[in-house]
Amino acid sequence: MVALAVSAAIRTPLTLYAHSLKRRRAKLLHLIQAQYAQIGLGLRRKAVTNLRERVLKAVRKRSKATFKVFSIDESKSIWGGLISLPIFLSNLEVIRRMCGGPRGLIGNLLHGWETTTTPTATGAAETEAASSGPASFTGDAISVADVSSPTSLGDLTSTTSDTLSSISMEPTFATGGCLWFPNLLVPDPYHILPFAVSALLFAHMIPETTAERRDLFGLKPLATNGKTMTVGGGRSRMWRALQRSLIIMALAIGPATMDMPAALHLYWMTSVGCSLAVTKGVKKLMPITKSSVKPCTGIEIPLLRPKPL
Repeated sequence: MVALAVSAAIRTPLTLYAHSLKRRRAKLLHLIQAQYAQIGLGLRRKAVTNLRERVLKAVRKRSKATFKVFSIDESKSIWGGLISLPIFLSNLEVIRRMCGGPRGLIGNLLHGWETTTTPTATGAAETEAASSGPASFTGDAISVADVSSPTSLGDLTSTTSDTLSSISMEPTFATGGCLWFPNLLVPDPYHILPFAVSALLFAHMIPETTAERRDLFGLKPLATNGKTMTVGGGRSRMWRALQRSLIIMALAIGPATMDMPAALHLYWMTSVGCSLAVTKGVKKLMPITKSSVKPCTGIEIPLLRPKPL
């Protein structure tokens, strides 16, 4: 439910905004496509070497200037991931604590470093109460009335840190699973969930079209019949390197997190699945027209003829 709420409140509006930028960019592709012939003709008259690379570089530079005039900045499309990332990491840290694990690096960075204390009788009693089951654990529930109202920023920070530090293992996770993972406090015995997370992340990051995938991995475009042209000149090297790194990390998450509790993988898989569903749904409801203008071949008749019936 937390993953669904985050997707509905944060990811959906930001995905709509990023998709609207792509639709506005698609409307200018005919204008950019016309620049290929103009720039190519000028460079061909100068008899320069590496004609194709020079044309792509010039078109990419002029395309950026055109997009800037129409207030289209593709770098804003990553805002959705940057804004939702802290919320995702905070929720992951809370679930980690509810699974009985210690505070991780992310929790220490967000809420301060946790000091190691000597086990006391109170800690032993809490451990015994957590292992005894839900019936004996209800008495240690956190009461909202026990938390004093903060009067300053320092009090607010200390109160939030104390409240998060008091989160302990949730006994209901031991029987809250289903299918082959009935216990969410232990790792998936068949390691299906971690590899499912990697598969969803890979499907979310890999480009959809063949041309974009070839551009991502540094392959040359497929040979065309001369009726279509590549528009935009491809991504920059920095963007391609970043996207390749994210794909490698997505594939490595499954093997690297096989020993984590199933609850973390279940939340992670639900969050990525919701993000993927939102992206696919927006593209389905608001499709981008993929029309291409046939370039001139130089042998057209300079007359206007009626269209054939």
